[in-house]
Amino acid sequence: MKSPFSRCPLHLAFVATLFSAAVALAFTDADRDRMDDGWEAAHGLNPTVRDAREDPDHDRLNNRREFRAGTDPQTEDTDHDGSDDRDERRFRTDATDPDTDDDGVKDGDEDTDGDGVSDEDEDDALEPCANNDDDTDQDGLADEDENDVGDDPQDADTDNDGIADGNDDANENGVADEDEDDEANQNDDGDVCEDGSEDADDPGDSPE
Repeated sequence: MKSPFSRCPLHLAFVATLFSAAVALAFTDADRDRMDDGWEAAHGLNPTVRDAREDPDHDRLNNRREFRAGTDPQTEDTDHDGSDDRDERRFRTDATDPDTDDDGVKDGDEDTDGDGVSDEDEDDALEPCANNDDDTDQDGLADEDENDVGDDPQDADTDNDGIADGNDDANENGVADEDEDDEANQNDDGDVCEDGSEDADDPGDSPE
């Protein structure tokens, strides 16, 4: 059954006007940086400082773009799918949905261009040093790579064996998981972009 208002375009226009006005009133911008004060406060930004061009999570999306996209300016990978927020734009995936096409594979693990390299590893190869991936549990293995070996990015020692996940050897090939991931991305422990802290406990290595 149709709504009694469906035949009244004037009523619909009036409702739309009221809604737009309500949205406009809800938006406050004390520092005039075109980001809502409430959103800034909720995401650890200062609503009294013009910080629209800053990029605290180093994902190459400034705060204003994060605001417009609905992503988290403090987290380089808002949906934790292994693909950074800006890279999701390149791969045309949704930065707020870890599995955009609902095929059971996280966006970062997809191989969009079919070259045999997952999207997350492909974007790693293009990232400058400032964009080293998040490692929430500080176990030496980036959050986006923990799922590759069945580890929990929130637990530094997923199997409770007393060895940090990054130093485990999931496939028992003699190479620690953190170092195997480095090699997969064509990096080694001497690379200037390498995260020295993850290798500090390896023989012969020290923090940069």
